Amino acid sequence: IDWRVTARRNKPHTKVFQEERERPTLIIVDQTRPLFFGSRVRLKSVAAAEIASRLAWISLANNDRVGGIVIGNSSVAVHRPLRSSRAVARLLNDVALRNQNLTAESQHHQSFRAVLPQVAQLARSGHRIFLITDCAALDETDRQRLIKLSRHNDVHGYFVFDPLESELPPANRYRVQDQNNSLQFHSGNKRLRLDYRARFEGRLNALENLCRETRIGHTRLATNQRWEEAS
Repeated sequence: IDWRVTARRNKPHTKVFQEERERPTLIIVDQTRPLFFGSRVRLKSVAAAEIASRLAWISLANNDRVGGIVIGNSSVAVHRPLRSSRAVARLLNDVALRNQNLTAESQHHQSFRAVLPQVAQLARSGHRIFLITDCAALDETDRQRLIKLSRHNDVHGYFVFDPLESELPPANRYRVQDQNNSLQFHSGNKRLRLDYRARFEGRLNALENLCRETRIGHTRLATNQRWEEAS
């Protein structure tokens, strides 16, 4: 009871207090070989690193403890949430190191999906979790893990992609190759362009359906977009 107000107005008045609850932040950032690609402005891995950096400093400015998991080609770095600029700097240093170690020749790499059990162990409940990756397909096991994760945590996905993944380049003959294979194609083929676009849209639809089912918010960012242009 607020006794002063009650006495002044001759009518009972109460105050309701809500306890502030700490919400640690976990930033899960993908720096594996599939993100070593970009046709405009920057690589997907660089876009993912930039998102992680922004989220880390914003969270610290909000007085949250900040930690995360950085998934590289050959190793995974785990950082438990701490409230200090040094902790954020160590997390982002691991992001930078794994980004610099990315090469197109990397044969084996860790999987973003493989760390979901580790995320669940770190974030039992009450965490804010950011997942930063490139829209890789997830299976039923992954879906169940995300449902369980979002049941007790606030989860948001940042999915990076390159414009070349959504639309073929202007009509011409092109050659693409990796370490083992080489392929030549003509991008002016109308059916090929439609099929290519449809595959990308199907991938996005599957992603949106997954986020809706698991109650996870999501944001998309292309390699040629600024942070402010994310959708």
